[in-house]
Amino acid sequence: MNTKKTNSGKPDTKKMQVHQQIFHNLLEIVELYPSYSLPQHLAAILRSKGGKEFFHWKDEELLKRIEQHKAELEGEDLLALTDEDDVLID
Repeated sequence: MNTKKTNSGKPDTKKMQVHQQIFHNLLEIVELYPSYSLPQHLAAILRSKGGKEFFHWKDEELLKRIEQHKAELEGEDLLALTDEDDVLID
């Protein structure tokens, strides 16, 4: 693996941290929401929202989109729990 190094010869730790966050969040999403397939999660993350195409994104933009997708899924869970709670109360 070719790790980009800074001028001091050390690996770029910020870039490594962003990569770690990307993979951690993706793994967490796939494990927490198995009702959606991995391609469905990726399609939701990579869908166009009027900005530049995903292949022009920097790592930070990808991380931001993954975090947005996770927040959307969490919001759906809250709505589902609220609906179920209403049924139990009735």
